[in-house]
Amino acid sequence: MEGKQNEFLQLISKNEEIIIDACDGTHLFADAKETFKLGIHGDFKNWDINKPGKSTQKITAQVHEMMKGATFAQMFDSLGTDLDKLCLTQHQIKTFCEVHKNWLRTGGYGNFFLFKVDSQFFVARVYVESGDLGVDVYLLEFGYAWDAKNAHRVIVPKPSS
Repeated sequence: MEGKQNEFLQLISKNEEIIIDACDGTHLFADAKETFKLGIHGDFKNWDINKPGKSTQKITAQVHEMMKGATFAQMFDSLGTDLDKLCLTQHQIKTFCEVHKNWLRTGGYGNFFLFKVDSQFFVARVYVESGDLGVDVYLLEFGYAWDAKNAHRVIVPKPSS
């Protein structure tokens, strides 16, 4: 969606090559205490989403920043594609956070990643404080409208050309 105007999000990674290497899907948030030192939300286990993902090929990611307040559904729907194409696995999200930490919004603000377990969509909110990471989980349908003044970020796979 590089050529179209988006009401809620602005692409900030532009032509940057933000590569997430191939992942086997076995690295899960609930087991990533070294990566997410500030904490891992208990609902990863409570909602039974602590499940391995599929193996993935190397991909390029895009980073968007909020320009207008929105719910998760509005943010991801505004990217104008099938939600399944916007999902990353838990392993890919963990890898992004370790390798491309410089693209994460700091100061405790949100970095939102869409993922899917079984037929349910979830959003991982990764936050950075004093250089350390934490992760929370929400249902995509969570109705809270996030404030754009905090410049939260949305990270998704780059659409294939």
